[in-house]
Amino acid sequence: MIKCNNTYYGSLTRIADADLKTRPFTIEKAPRSIWATGDYIVGLYVGQGGEANLELSDGSIQPLKLNDLVVGALGDRAATYEIVGTWQLIDEASQPVKMDMICGSDLHEGFWARRENERDASLQNNTTCGSSMSSGKTFTGRSIINIVKNDLGVKRVAAAKFTGAGYNQDCLQFSEAGADFVCDFVDVGCPSTAMPADEYRESVLPAILTLLAEQDADVIVGEVGASPFEKYNGVEVLKELLVSDSRPEHVYLVLCASDAYGVVGLRQVLESEGFMTQILGVSGMAACNAAAADLVKRVSGLQAFNLKDPASIADLRMLLKNNNPSRSFNSGKKTILHPSATAGMGMLDASFVNIHSPTDANNKNDIIDSILSDALSHNNHVGASNNKGTLQEASTKMAAYAEAAMEMIQEAENADNISAEKCSSEKHFPPQQNGPYYRRIGQAIEVYSDLILDESVAYDEAASSEEERSSSIRKILSRIVNLNNAETNMIVSDGDEDSAIQWAIDSFHLELEALASAFHDQEEELRILQSLMQDQNIRSRSISEEEDRAMEALNALEIDTHIFGEESHLVTKQCSDVMGEIDALSKVQLSSIPFHIDVDWGEGVRTQTVGRYPTINNLRLAYRVNQKAGLGRKEICAAWNQAAQLITFTSGLNPSFSSSNVRIIPLSYPCAKIVFEGQSVHNLGWEALDGEDESPHVPSLSITLFLALLSELSDHIINSSERNGALHASTSPPFPMTTTSIDSVDVTCLGDTDTASWSSVVFCIAVNLRWLSQLVLPSDVRQVII
Repeated sequence: MIKCNNTYYGSLTRIADADLKTRPFTIEKAPRSIWATGDYIVGLYVGQGGEANLELSDGSIQPLKLNDLVVGALGDRAATYEIVGTWQLIDEASQPVKMDMICGSDLHEGFWARRENERDASLQNNTTCGSSMSSGKTFTGRSIINIVKNDLGVKRVAAAKFTGAGYNQDCLQFSEAGADFVCDFVDVGCPSTAMPADEYRESVLPAILTLLAEQDADVIVGEVGASPFEKYNGVEVLKELLVSDSRPEHVYLVLCASDAYGVVGLRQVLESEGFMTQILGVSGMAACNAAAADLVKRVSGLQAFNLKDPASIADLRMLLKNNNPSRSFNSGKKTILHPSATAGMGMLDASFVNIHSPTDANNKNDIIDSILSDALSHNNHVGASNNKGTLQEASTKMAAYAEAAMEMIQEAENADNISAEKCSSEKHFPPQQNGPYYRRIGQAIEVYSDLILDESVAYDEAASSEEERSSSIRKILSRIVNLNNAETNMIVSDGDEDSAIQWAIDSFHLELEALASAFHDQEEELRILQSLMQDQNIRSRSISEEEDRAMEALNALEIDTHIFGEESHLVTKQCSDVMGEIDALSKVQLSSIPFHIDVDWGEGVRTQTVGRYPTINNLRLAYRVNQKAGLGRKEICAAWNQAAQLITFTSGLNPSFSSSNVRIIPLSYPCAKIVFEGQSVHNLGWEALDGEDESPHVPSLSITLFLALLSELSDHIINSSERNGALHASTSPPFPMTTTSIDSVDVTCLGDTDTASWSSVVFCIAVNLRWLSQLVLPSDVRQVII
């Protein structure tokens, strides 16, 4: 007896983790005939496959040692990478039962669970779809969850892995990224989605969508494991989310592939299958660096996101924000979800097994196929002269063919009934899958009808021959009778001769009776075959009508596709026009149109030349009156008023800017005014334009407050430009400034009589005002204009 070490519960036991670990259960050997996908089994690791790691129910990885016990489940794996296999290839004849391999999620695999109620769901979905395994879908899903949850502030985010194998790591990564709810097919009792498409479509997918609908999430991020057209049924997810009548109104697709050409191929395949939807972009291995992203853009026309690059993450964040991922869309469309089916849970006493080829196919179907093929091989009708068989052999053959045909028709009727029941619930036409069998049966019946006719001709010839023989005997007997009557004395009394004649007559009677019986049987068989042919003709007409309806639906779909293509072209052109207008607006320096600021000295000169002043709309901007230069109070007040209007105009173009302490009033007379902390009012000039008793210079405190307001506005514009990526004439003003200094000069330390220093401060302010007027429109203003 083998001594066992530790017992480990694989990832697929997580939906029954509490029960398996806390409640006692028994391990019983079960016959091979009752094994089923999803049955829990206990296996002994014998170490013949080398090192093995097992994902436990909590997502951690456990290396296995010799004689460790593993609780897992029976399932299939059909990925294009790594391990491929199915429990159905297990050879029960080997003792003990062994498996060559075990998938890391303990897929040998899970059990079915039932959802008891239906629920409507309005889903808003961001779905990642890849060209193969390991193309970056899970990492992309994590990034999208992190952006919409943590950056965009979406209240409730749900995530789902719709297809694949039952690894728990993917779900854990979604949870770590910030998803409020995560589920996959294991949560509805399915070890993997490598199963028949109708089983997944009718049981598993509706159960997953029901779980998601119950969460009332604002955004759902979904992953289609493996690639859509592998055996994992990803294509069924795309049908439900993209083209079904119950599809969500807003679904955005992110493609993942190993390279740019995989992106092109995946996109072409999706479009050829009718999956036309909004593709946000491309991520994964195909966009792992700048060169790869550029190649994706060139060959596919799609935007690529390298989610390890902060700039690319920012682009994706802006794209998701523009598509309003947190907004609730509800136009009345609902997704009706159906409960999944149930199945039993079995316990198998099995070690890990050798996988062999399947042994037997369906013998009955093979026999029927063989009979039909044999019938169709008799293309040359056999004439009476070439017919070597007996009528009894022909009858036996026809009985076998009729029985085979009846069994085929019965099976076809059963399949039709099942398809009709399914189709009545799904409201679409049944599949045309029995057409080839019907045609083969019809052809076989036609061939052997001709053979029966040939056999009948042969029978007629044989009957004629027998009649001739009988006539000859009757003539002989008649002559004997006449001879006896004519020559009474010469009656032949030889007993042997009479016995021979009587035996011949009895033999003829028996053969005639046998022929009559055979002929009756042939007539009955022919009647049955004629009835079958009538039924087949009726079925053929029904199939033809179904094909006609399918072609009409296909034509309607092609017309809709053409209309959609034209509408898509118009929308694309409109988007291109809008982008052109946005690009043109990005070059507009709106503030430079009403405010022309001129500085008379060149770059690098930081002190004012005597008698020369900076101008704004041809008004000299100065600190004090200069009678020699003809510079008076009116002109100085008007110039500062223009400067105040420029500050006010620029603040209006940046609606998010506000100063808590300083507010400027540009259109007051005779000079602009500055309100500080909502209490004190300061003149940006003189209250009286005439009179010599007032100071000859602009109040230094007013200039200081003007400088503080200009500094705050400049800092706000620079910070907004960095966040939005907007381009300006210059990234910062020519002269650095704070609320109390400009060009390293602290204005709070200057005296009112320091005319040279204040004139230099005014010059620096004028240069920075010119920089302010040359800025392009902010991006949010351009969007409002468009």
